[in-house]
Amino acid sequence: MRDMDPIQIEQLSKRYGQTTALAGFCAIIPAGSITVVFGPSGSGKTTLLRILAGLEQPEEGTVQGIPESVKMTFQDGKLLPHATVLHNVMYGLDARRWSRQVREQKARQAMELCGCPPENQVAGTLSGGQRQRAALARAIVSRPDLLLLDESFSSLDQASRKELQTVLLRLQARLHMTVVFVTHDPQEALRLADTLILLKNGTCAGCHDRDTMQEALAAESGEGQDPDHEGK
Repeated sequence: MRDMDPIQIEQLSKRYGQTTALAGFCAIIPAGSITVVFGPSGSGKTTLLRILAGLEQPEEGTVQGIPESVKMTFQDGKLLPHATVLHNVMYGLDARRWSRQVREQKARQAMELCGCPPENQVAGTLSGGQRQRAALARAIVSRPDLLLLDESFSSLDQASRKELQTVLLRLQARLHMTVVFVTHDPQEALRLADTLILLKNGTCAGCHDRDTMQEALAAESGEGQDPDHEGK
């Protein structure tokens, strides 16, 4: 098991011009488990992930306990379209630290864990599910302590989505990463979450464990929230 501290978020605020993305957001993200951040479009989910990844800085508040090794995946996968699957996954490793032979070995191990398509297939020819498998392999090839996923499976068909959820659950159980997964899908949240954080209007509307999250999700989903993918 990895020795990691929980991530403690205190009074986090972030604005984009006149738009408030986060407003005094507070939460604790347990180490070595999957935390799902659930909320409607525009509630601040992506902004929260970008702050955790170090891609954005908050105007106010603090985040403590972020480990050194952090990786993030996105809805479109952000693969190099003209490179092979193997080279895309190898891109997740520092060439200055590892020889090409070692990087290829580690990449193939990650690809096997994620059920990736053939290593010589060009990324631009992959289906949506295959792209996400390759993107996930690239993210975990360096064995990060913290993995952030921003609506990563939301554009997939239902069957592919469930397959990727299973892959993620197995990866987390094997690698003991802290995972933060953003979604607006209550069924996906319920399947993946050890801890559920409800995010609404930039603030934390509740934190739930497995015993209470189903009721909380049912209440949230019954409010007629916009299920569309958010921009921020």
